[in-house]
Amino acid sequence: MISVDDNRIAIESLLQKVKPKYRHVLLLKYYNDMTLTDIASILGKPEGTIKTWQHKGLQQLRKLMKNRRDWHDH
Repeated sequence: MISVDDNRIAIESLLQKVKPKYRHVLLLKYYNDMTLTDIASILGKPEGTIKTWQHKGLQQLRKLMKNRRDWHDH
């Protein structure tokens, strides 16, 4: 059985493969618990752009997770 720590390490490893601008948004949103408005302000981009980058980043991460063989063992 895979532990929570193993999952965290696997996700962090997969995040490194996500396009940098999308990864930055995901890290700020989910690791730093920031709002999209705050992220937009920090990055100097419109909030709509940040929402798009978040969506695309999550899509990339899901695809990477789906392709990872040991992830399917959950």
